[in-house]
Amino acid sequence: MERVFSIAFAVAMIAVPVGLWVWSLRRHARQGGMFDWAKARVARLEVPGSTQDTRELVYRGLYEALGTRTPPRKKHREDFKIRSHLDGDFGLGSALFRFELQALNAERTQLTISLPTMHTGQGPPHPDEAPARVEQVDRLARWFVDTAGCRLLETRWGKG
Repeated sequence: MERVFSIAFAVAMIAVPVGLWVWSLRRHARQGGMFDWAKARVARLEVPGSTQDTRELVYRGLYEALGTRTPPRKKHREDFKIRSHLDGDFGLGSALFRFELQALNAERTQLTISLPTMHTGQGPPHPDEAPARVEQVDRLARWFVDTAGCRLLETRWGKG
């Protein structure tokens, strides 16, 4: 009888973690692609203006679309990051936007916005983080289209 209990206990010790892992994967799958939570959310736009004008629009868009108050820096490379927040219970500094500017000519710039997961490796990432990142990037991209007359080229999951 003890042997039966030992086998049952061993099976339970294996089945419970595997079951929780499968449940977590299914929950993430309902929120987007199976592993989208681990990828950056990306939007690519064509902006009518120089790279300097686009930088100024980025700060204005972050404030008007997302409520992020960050002072513009005087110097930037063509690739820069700005800390913001995700809507919900994620807290301040829960988002780190990456902006890449590529001058197409003197009057047009291609802007790539990406927002990767902020997963720190301490436990699994929250399943609601992926939809929150989608909402933030898509809201900012809509602001660029509606307010600044930009053309949305794509939104997707993946590297920026």
